Amino acid sequence: RVRRNLHRLEKGLTARPRVSVFAEGYIGSTVSDFSRLAAAAGNAETIVWGSEVLTHYFEIVSSTECIDAAHRAYVQTQQQLEARSATVAEESARTESGKLPDFDAFLALCRHRKATRYYWDEPVPRELLKKACSAAVESPSACNRQAFEIFVFDKKEKLDSIRDLSIGTGTFAHNMQCLLFVVGNLNAYGEERDRHLIYIDGSLMSMSLGLALESLGLSTCYINWPDLEELEVPLAKVLGLPPTKKCILCISVGYADDSPIPVSAKKSVDDVLHFDVG
Repeated sequence: RVRRNLHRLEKGLTARPRVSVFAEGYIGSTVSDFSRLAAAAGNAETIVWGSEVLTHYFEIVSSTECIDAAHRAYVQTQQQLEARSATVAEESARTESGKLPDFDAFLALCRHRKATRYYWDEPVPRELLKKACSAAVESPSACNRQAFEIFVFDKKEKLDSIRDLSIGTGTFAHNMQCLLFVVGNLNAYGEERDRHLIYIDGSLMSMSLGLALESLGLSTCYINWPDLEELEVPLAKVLGLPPTKKCILCISVGYADDSPIPVSAKKSVDDVLHFDVG
């Protein structure tokens, strides 16, 4: 909720034209939620970001009774953070974009990534997984909630106990070197209408993750996760998931061996792109 409302404030701050009074309906709850997060020493990046957004908001928004009350509460929170040398003084992790890769290089990367099911018997370096994840978390999500997590299984004994839960992997499950479970958190979405957003946000992140891994010399295979109770229950037990967290898909990762890889020809651009319909 904090991340969603901070994103909503950012949209208001960058709107053209920008109105003098906005967010009255949720600024009080946003400050209250932010204060609880800060008191619990929660996610440092969110605290840094939240401090920047809320400070800017109160600097430019016009005074109303509701906004003034929220501002007083926010000032108290900032004083408490500063008193304990809080993370608001840390440099934000967000940086300006540098030089972008050219399109041909990006297209080559997209075409190079294939569903790879057979790997050398070689461990996947965790530092490369972390590096790829640093790109994946830049993916868009609904109101920047980023309501996803990645559970990594890369030790043989753990893989042996869980890889058979992923369907359609009978011919290569024994060969897996690393298996990722992408999990979405429904608690991030308060309305029933948003129940599918975990699949959208998780999939956007997963595609970025796969391309990042490909750029680091690692191959991947995206594995469907069906909504079946006989699979959901044992997975939830292994991962310690509450009912509000659902698996979205699995991804196997490794160094591709010399086995042939299916070509899987794609549709043409004309098959999927339609201009001026209707």
